[in-house]
Amino acid sequence: MAANYKWTDDKVKILLDNYKNMPIESLSKMLETTRPTVIKKLEDLGVTYKARRNDWTEEELKELKLVSEDFTLDELAKRFNKSKSAVEHKVYRCKLKYKRDTHIKWDVHEINKLRLLAKDHHIDEIVPLFEGKSKSTILRKLKELNYDYVHHNMQMNEEQKQFIRDNYNTLSQPEIGLKIGVSVTTVRNFMKSEGLKKDIIKWTEEKIDELRELAKCNSIDVLANHFNTTEASIKSVAFKNNIKITTRRFIWNDELI
Repeated sequence: MAANYKWTDDKVKILLDNYKNMPIESLSKMLETTRPTVIKKLEDLGVTYKARRNDWTEEELKELKLVSEDFTLDELAKRFNKSKSAVEHKVYRCKLKYKRDTHIKWDVHEINKLRLLAKDHHIDEIVPLFEGKSKSTILRKLKELNYDYVHHNMQMNEEQKQFIRDNYNTLSQPEIGLKIGVSVTTVRNFMKSEGLKKDIIKWTEEKIDELRELAKCNSIDVLANHFNTTEASIKSVAFKNNIKITTRRFIWNDELI
């Protein structure tokens, strides 16, 4: 436990604002401390924290690393009381091996459907259409059938493309994908094909001081537009420099206050 960790008022506010909706591991990283330190602080504040089903404790991660090769994803999900997707994500992030389930059944209808879809659909569009089958399972089946899944982008209409052109410099690729309903890969590949490169802002002391002053009366979206960067970048710099940022979307005039 980080015994010398100092809890400022801003850090306590971040903790109380986010502990219900954010995994403790992610919150710990945001606050630059350990998981036990965060949980201990919640207890000191009289807040009862119940681990979310798909949170991973240090003990669970140690056990996962020891046993993953002996079990399938379904078996691991049952063993750790997690969703299959949570287990698959954690195994992938930790670069672990797991026992392949060779008993997943494909009927003729599903195989014909997969062959048809593979011709002109992106893998991220195919996966949701096969209930109970993971992305890795579908990719293995395509390989068995000697099919390469489509590497091209998801199909976008002109409105979606224009949204990317208008916002690539102030929104992150995941934010853009979420807003227009396409994958991050699709956004990234479209930006590459159009030669759209995000301007990288250098946060000098002068810019940080300017951010500190403007943040007193402007919301994060206004600040992002002013500095021609993403909201994620504003949040990161603000957190590192102990600057309070409001995420509420107020309606201002065109000029910053």
